[in-house]
Amino acid sequence: MQELFTLKYISQKTSIPESTLQYYRTTYPNYLPIAGNGKRKRYYPLALDVFTTISNSAKQGMDKLAITAILEKEYPCINVKPDYTQVTLQYNSEKTNEEKMLLIDSYKHAMQQITSITVNTVAQQKDESYYLNSKIQKLDNKVQELENEVQQLKGMEDRIRLEILDRMKLIETQLCQNFETKTKEMVMNIMAEIFKKAE
Repeated sequence: MQELFTLKYISQKTSIPESTLQYYRTTYPNYLPIAGNGKRKRYYPLALDVFTTISNSAKQGMDKLAITAILEKEYPCINVKPDYTQVTLQYNSEKTNEEKMLLIDSYKHAMQQITSITVNTVAQQKDESYYLNSKIQKLDNKVQELENEVQQLKGMEDRIRLEILDRMKLIETQLCQNFETKTKEMVMNIMAEIFKKAE
């Protein structure tokens, strides 16, 4: 039979305040392997790892949804399917009455977990769906912002191109005018010299 721990013992082992452990137990009940109910409630050794994982994640600033995702990944068997090998009723003359009561309470607790899993799973999926929809909406907004910026840059590019073309036409016109003026001057000078020679 596996050794069972009290919440006080787990608090001493993990250096997590007992009040904090109680909050974690209430917030993430489906991921904690528990035996018994009420004052006889005890925890299997795996609970130390679960409590430590929750505490470390919370210290990193993760919210409930993110912590739940980590627990779902690392301890799926606790949430999805209670460990019946830990709650099987095994009576023999060597077990004390308290141990027998713990085993009976463990079985009852496992059955309660089964009935609550469906409701909790639906709630978690709803939270995850809301979280994903929120992320998708933010990405859509970001894409829209980028598209607007691209359109603005494209408009600026078009304006710059037109401005360059206008200036090139203006320069070309000025060059043509200068060329015509100089050409007329040259023709006039040549004709003046011809008239002088004719006189």
